[in-house]
Amino acid sequence: LGSLLDKVLFARWAAASLLPVGRLTGRRDQTLSASLDRARVIGPLRRGVVEPFLAGVLAERDGSTSANFVALLLRSFILGSPAVPALGVGRLPEAMAARLPAGTVRLGTAVHRVEARAVGTDGGTLRARAVVVATDPATAERLTGVPAPRMKALTTFWHTASEPPGEQRRLLHLDAERRGPVLNTAVLTDVAPEYAPPGRSLVASTVLGADGSADAERAARRHAGLVYGVDPAGWELVTTSVVPGALPEQRPPLDPRRPVTAPSGVHLAGDHRDTASIQGAIVSGRRAAAAVLAGVPAG
Repeated sequence: LGSLLDKVLFARWAAASLLPVGRLTGRRDQTLSASLDRARVIGPLRRGVVEPFLAGVLAERDGSTSANFVALLLRSFILGSPAVPALGVGRLPEAMAARLPAGTVRLGTAVHRVEARAVGTDGGTLRARAVVVATDPATAERLTGVPAPRMKALTTFWHTASEPPGEQRRLLHLDAERRGPVLNTAVLTDVAPEYAPPGRSLVASTVLGADGSADAERAARRHAGLVYGVDPAGWELVTTSVVPGALPEQRPPLDPRRPVTAPSGVHLAGDHRDTASIQGAIVSGRRAAAAVLAGVPAG
């Protein structure tokens, strides 16, 4: 898609993401749209591939996201390999919890207030040498008073089909013609067969916004069928994931190291303290842990 010149200009723009991280985050920032314009990435490759792909990653279509943040994401895509846990993402917290002493994790316990060394819950007050609030931004704001960023919404419709749709396997599918609301769609069972019963394929289709209505589902299913070139009438809706706070807004200038300690002394972790990504959430957790260790006496 696009001319040879389009591809050369895009390759030159994308290659800049392989600069050292410090140089990427230290560059003068601008919006994604302005960055593409400046690099003369303006042809059908941009409209049909680059913008549709990034819309699903960034949860926006207007190109308002920080170009430096996009460069960090592209760096991860180029140097890494996307994957999903074979038995579901829930196995990750389960694996971490399994290494803790019995009784450490308390589920179904509402937290009403936090202090630097105490947590108020339905079951009473818990005392600790340090407190870390690792929640969504809105909950963190309610508990600590630290303002939450604006959030972007995504909705994913999960369907099962009697056979894998389309002919291309193990790919994230986009619609260069933008014939409907779907940002991207993928057959998860192509890479993780455990995600559906034997003989069924699990199809995930993601759209902007927080609309999980029947009309929105029908529109997404119809559009996904067009993308795969199949009739989706026989697909069965398994569930709908409506996530109003899917991603923190990340407009320029990029600030990837927001404070992980509130004025109250409570520590914070989450993608709202770093870059709006799983990697950013993990890095913020490491930074919060370092802050805890720096402030807690040994012994």
